[in-house]
Amino acid sequence: MLRLCVAVFTFGLLACDMPVMGAPADGGGRDGDMALAPDGGAPPVGDLRINQMQMRATVNSYHEFVFDQDPAVAWRHPDVNVQAEEQGIRVFDFDISGDRQSWFDLHPATHEFPFDHANNCGWRISDNELYSGDLGMCLRDLQGWCDANPEHPLLVLLIGETDTGDRPPQMIWQLDDLESSIQIGLSRDRLLVPADVRGEHATLWDAIQADGWPTVDETRGKVMIVLNDRGPMRFAYLMNGGLDPADPLMFVAGDPEIAGQDGVGDEVFFSFEPTETYDFETDMARIEQMGDLIRRGFLVHAITDDPDKAEVLRGAGVHFVGTRFPDAVFGPVDGSPTLCNPETAPDWCLDEMFEPRR
Repeated sequence: MLRLCVAVFTFGLLACDMPVMGAPADGGGRDGDMALAPDGGAPPVGDLRINQMQMRATVNSYHEFVFDQDPAVAWRHPDVNVQAEEQGIRVFDFDISGDRQSWFDLHPATHEFPFDHANNCGWRISDNELYSGDLGMCLRDLQGWCDANPEHPLLVLLIGETDTGDRPPQMIWQLDDLESSIQIGLSRDRLLVPADVRGEHATLWDAIQADGWPTVDETRGKVMIVLNDRGPMRFAYLMNGGLDPADPLMFVAGDPEIAGQDGVGDEVFFSFEPTETYDFETDMARIEQMGDLIRRGFLVHAITDDPDKAEVLRGAGVHFVGTRFPDAVFGPVDGSPTLCNPETAPDWCLDEMFEPRR
């Protein structure tokens, strides 16, 4: 049971001259022969950090809608392990609904789209009725791919409660259950947790300023879980954690509306995914803000179904660009699925340093 408390958050201004963490933002050269490191020797591949790469992401990664009357919900993804293997997806997005009778359902139906509840994470029968799979099934599918690819670069999972439109969010009292579900679906030693980044520092932001993000090699085979919520669940988790408040399993996505303030000590990941239901386009007017956060050392996520906008987001250094239609927006994987970040990676970075070309 979640331990609740009341907290007062005080925010100060984030200094504009805060240094970039981990790497100079002087381009992400990835073509041609391997460049030399600044000292003339071989590039220190082991020094590449996780904020120096770019990854493909999907939106509602579980989605499998079989009707096509409304384009707002008429798309389907293959299984998450197929997305990882065939489409090069490395960032996955799950909307869940907490229910202690059915664990954590994925994509519950809404009044607006009562039939839009299927998902690609398997099916189960309960009380003689057929139900779509739950979060744990998706995690186990993904774990199978991880087992087969133990040297994969860090995977990122965004998890947030969906708005069903007919009840207030209930997961605020189920954060313990959510962490239990994560550990059942993915083994604990497979997770990159906040304590791994924080070390002896007071906050994650302090740690990133002092030490930078972990390296790509340090996080191979790992999965980073991000609680992607901007409501009371986010504040409750920041203050109370989950099963062990001193050792939470999930990072917490910060609210972009307060991203320019320095009171977000443990919020070092920002998603510019729209808050409106069935809105799948990040506001491109915020591209400057995204670039500013990226150069300061934060991780940034955005979404679009427009290939041209996806290129703009990538050019601005957005780490994780998500879409409902990865084949159309990204095209087939040509080379390495994970790319050097043009804003934060060093000049000598090559995509193959993250994972081999296909």
